[in-house]
Amino acid sequence: RLSFPAVQPAPAFLAINCSALPGEMFEAELFGAEKGAYTGAHQVRLGLVEAASEGTLFLDEIAEVPLGLQAKLLQFLETREHRRLGSAQVRRFGGRIIAATNRVLAEEVEAGRFRADLWYRLDVFSICVPPLRERRADLSGLIEMLLVALCERYERRRPNVRPEDAAALQGYDFPGNVRELRNLLERALLRTAVESSWLEFDRGWLSGKAGARVAPKGEGVAVSETGGGGGLSPLETVERELIQRVLAEEGGVIRRAASRLGISHQTLLRRLERWRELRPPEAPR
Repeated sequence: RLSFPAVQPAPAFLAINCSALPGEMFEAELFGAEKGAYTGAHQVRLGLVEAASEGTLFLDEIAEVPLGLQAKLLQFLETREHRRLGSAQVRRFGGRIIAATNRVLAEEVEAGRFRADLWYRLDVFSICVPPLRERRADLSGLIEMLLVALCERYERRRPNVRPEDAAALQGYDFPGNVRELRNLLERALLRTAVESSWLEFDRGWLSGKAGARVAPKGEGVAVSETGGGGGLSPLETVERELIQRVLAEEGGVIRRAASRLGISHQTLLRRLERWRELRPPEAPR
């Protein structure tokens, strides 16, 4: 008779949005409560700290914790011990705690809205994620990743982003960061015909928000407006990268790549004469 070890459940990952909890519920949500601990507590309430005891507890928007409750949070972080409301039994937390905020905690401490000792206790290992406007080099990779996920969700093949649209996106600051980018791509995908090879953005939005020249609908790879010398413009860089990717996906077959790019075979050949390094050896025409 064969016997197999029991499958251990994966450690829990529980998140709490500190800004969404009223102050009077914050402690009960975190630490739980015994029956009768407060009005309306008709049964034992398991807190998130206890539920994530051997896993990860994620405290989002940590700067929104009311000042009066920050001392209790600090005590829990220091001792790793907690009690349900209305209980004398001490429980120990053996998991990991991650906190996040979109504010600068040093400024919150200086303004008196956040305890300095709590900040020092949280600041063990910090990762600063800059806004999207400060990491524009990541934009093309994020667009690719988000498009793939959206196309899987809607069960569609992935359309390409026109170089002029990509250049317009590069000129926008995205105050809503990645969420705003994702929503923009989702709207564009829903506007795009199933058989279309190009993602159809709201071109009025692009021209108004990004201040970029938006080409008329139907244009394919943008024609360069610069001279032959020097480096590439942002638009040419996007165009070159798109041609390189599509050629690789089509195995170097130029006619198929031109069809996917929405340009003529001769137009693509002229681009490859200019950027000879993109043309694979013995590339089929």
